Amino acid sequence: MKKKIGITLLTLLLSYSLTLCLYAKGAGTTTAAFLKIGVGGRNIAMGETGAASTDVNSVYWNPAGLNSLKSKEVSLMHAVWFQEINFEHAAFGYPTKYGTFGIGLNYLSMSAIDMYDVNDTALNDTYKPYDMAGTISYAREVYDVPVGVNVKYIYSKIEKEEAWAVAGDIGCAYDGIEVMGQKLRLGFVLQNLGTKMKFVSVGNDLPFNIKFGCSYSFINKAPNYLLTAVDFNLPVDNKARVNVGAEYTRKVSKDIYISGRAGYKTNIEGLAEISGLTAGAGFRFADYGVDYAWVPFRGTDGFGDLGDTHRVSLGVKF
Repeated sequence: MKKKIGITLLTLLLSYSLTLCLYAKGAGTTTAAFLKIGVGGRNIAMGETGAASTDVNSVYWNPAGLNSLKSKEVSLMHAVWFQEINFEHAAFGYPTKYGTFGIGLNYLSMSAIDMYDVNDTALNDTYKPYDMAGTISYAREVYDVPVGVNVKYIYSKIEKEEAWAVAGDIGCAYDGIEVMGQKLRLGFVLQNLGTKMKFVSVGNDLPFNIKFGCSYSFINKAPNYLLTAVDFNLPVDNKARVNVGAEYTRKVSKDIYISGRAGYKTNIEGLAEISGLTAGAGFRFADYGVDYAWVPFRGTDGFGDLGDTHRVSLGVKF
């Protein structure tokens, strides 16, 4: 009976989510755009794929991935954005016999902006707008299927005006399919399903997204490892998007691993229109890892002359 109720509720939620996306209003119709900024140097370098992720950054990509944690894990990321904008991310995962708990924090800040009155006269004063999102995660297996949920508090401030919202993610994963002797891992998640954010008297929807994807290891035997990943995204405020990435890892000694990564993300409609190439590298020593991602924003959905972004993340298991 519990299983039937769960399946029914999930079906209703998915139906509602698909309805939201089918009646999407187009680009620029949602708020809290910083929620779309990916986290983790590894995921970003691999084309911003993460539906089938298995590390602590699953707090952002798919909370069901937290079920794969075998020990406590921390991730910290700093992103040098364009136009003097900085983005910070922190996540912590803690596996227990009752399931895996996690927390995450995203913070986007900008340099000081000059203030003007309604007549466009300088006021000799400045303000610093910022956005933040705090996340609490929980994941465990339900009928042998990893399931995870997030609850988020989202806050934005522009000059003296502020807005907030509450949202949630729900995801699941499955790695019981074997292909050519290796397991194919699948992931599915509904992201940013929540209340509207209201500045003054106008409320706007959050950037809701349906994400599903997979990862597969073509080579999984020391000293060489080759992992590939594909994500499909159906956002409420844009066209469907496919993200593809690959990672080659070489074990150079007992505790040292070096990785090279690449990927891209594009709209399904017109695959030739590349909206974001990605590349990066990683270095891991025992339980410590450093990952770097470079994203040259170019193409139809890129940022043109605004410049590229560089992101560095640190991961620790203990």
